[in-house]
Amino acid sequence: MAKYIAVMLICLAFVPMATVASAKDIILHAGDSYSINGDNIVCLPGKATTPLIIKDCQEWEEFGEVCLYERQVLSIAGKECEIKCQYWDDFNKVCKYETSCRYLPAHDTFISTTCIDFDSFNNKCRREKEEQIGKK
Repeated sequence: MAKYIAVMLICLAFVPMATVASAKDIILHAGDSYSINGDNIVCLPGKATTPLIIKDCQEWEEFGEVCLYERQVLSIAGKECEIKCQYWDDFNKVCKYETSCRYLPAHDTFISTTCIDFDSFNNKCRREKEEQIGKK
């Protein structure tokens, strides 16, 4: 073990300190540029076309300490749309109806679909409602 530590110390002695000390963060904003070793890096302005998805547990089982259903929040350019379990079956511990979200980048908007008439006997949605989130 002592030999291994001695070899590591010798190797570390040969690592140039300049490489360790020269690390830095470079933050670019839209329109900024940076040159390194003759290469130019340019941050072009533009729009994101894919929403960020954040997940959290909507239905938690205390006994097994496990998440039974994860809710998702889709977010882009200040707009949010939620995919969640609208009709949860407590007995069977399953989601009977999940809301949905579609992002339309050409229109910069979400289309959210929810159930406004759920048939609990047949476990299906009889009537859905679509709502636009974003530009109107």
